[in-house]
Amino acid sequence: MKKIFLILLLLVPSLVRAEEMSKKLEKEKYYKYYYLEKKFANTFYKEGENPREFPHQSDIFTYGEKLISSSTKPQIEEDIVEEKIISKYKEKVKIRYLILEDLNSDYAINLQEIEVWNKSTKLNYQITCSNVCSGDLIKSINNNVQSGEYNYITNGTNFVIDLKEEYFPEDITLKIYLASAYGKTLRFHFIANEDGNLNNLYYHSQRNESLAAFKEIDIALKKIEHEERYQEEIKEMEGDKIENGIIVEQSKKYFYKERYYLYYQWEKKYLDGYYQDIHGLEKEEDDFQEREVEKEYIEVPVEVKVPVEVEKVVEREVEKKIEVPIEVEKEVPVEVEKIVVKNVPTIEERVVEIEKKIEIPQKEHQKTNAHLTSNYILEYLSYFVMGIMLKKVSFFKG
Repeated sequence: MKKIFLILLLLVPSLVRAEEMSKKLEKEKYYKYYYLEKKFANTFYKEGENPREFPHQSDIFTYGEKLISSSTKPQIEEDIVEEKIISKYKEKVKIRYLILEDLNSDYAINLQEIEVWNKSTKLNYQITCSNVCSGDLIKSINNNVQSGEYNYITNGTNFVIDLKEEYFPEDITLKIYLASAYGKTLRFHFIANEDGNLNNLYYHSQRNESLAAFKEIDIALKKIEHEERYQEEIKEMEGDKIENGIIVEQSKKYFYKERYYLYYQWEKKYLDGYYQDIHGLEKEEDDFQEREVEKEYIEVPVEVKVPVEVEKVVEREVEKKIEVPIEVEKEVPVEVEKIVVKNVPTIEERVVEIEKKIEIPQKEHQKTNAHLTSNYILEYLSYFVMGIMLKKVSFFKG
């Protein structure tokens, strides 16, 4: 048995998309569009003191007229006009009273004049005498006459000088003018304090002065032994040096002018008309218009089945029958070819040609009988009819 391959033309449905355009009226929103513009206040404000309606600070500023001082360095260094060192200090306790206690001499004491100087300034004062002093003594020792008078005092006398105001002790100098004999000595205890109390030994010195016909005794308090005393109050001064006090802390003070800024608000500037979309601008969501717009649409594609010819090879088995040869009058070798059906462009060319021959083995010098011949003719006719049928199919395709 042999196989025959037939090429059949089949109709297979294929999908084709049909597209149609349609137009519809639809409502669309058109919005009011705007951009933002700065609106400035009419005046400058100190930072943080701007009104609520102008909340934004610009880079535009001016300086105030007053010079501000602060121990805190301003954020913007270029605003600083001057820097100074500031010292916190305690002042030295001042004095008001000078005391000459227990004046003694081995010769008569002739006190001519007493002067008190605050640096280069001569001070007025009030003096009291603890013992009996001559009538004009109090007046004469403060009359700018340094010699030629007779103002004798007894031993053991105390003089208390009231400066009426307080002064820094380091600035005070006491001058005493006397007239006496050569080689004699004047002894007394000098005290300077703030309250006139003999037991308050703030500044004090035991004095032994050699006398002469005329003698000037200078007592500068800055050279006198003393106890360091300072006020409890802490004061502040510019600079890093102090003469009559002690520094407890130093810092810097900055002097600068304050900035006044121009503040602004954002103001909306609207375009005329309504628009669907404007790139770069803001739209007012609540301010819009609805308009009918004609739009073109492509309909959803529809699938349509269209027959398409497809070639298909059909494999077919062909039986080969072999019968006993019968002698006939003539030896007629019968050859049957295999039928192969092909698709050809014309009707005539679509007829199936027999490409292969069916060979029937024969014995040498034997004759074929009529029954064997008729069987092979019938088989040949069956293949021929099949070819005609294939021809009709090809014709339909054409």
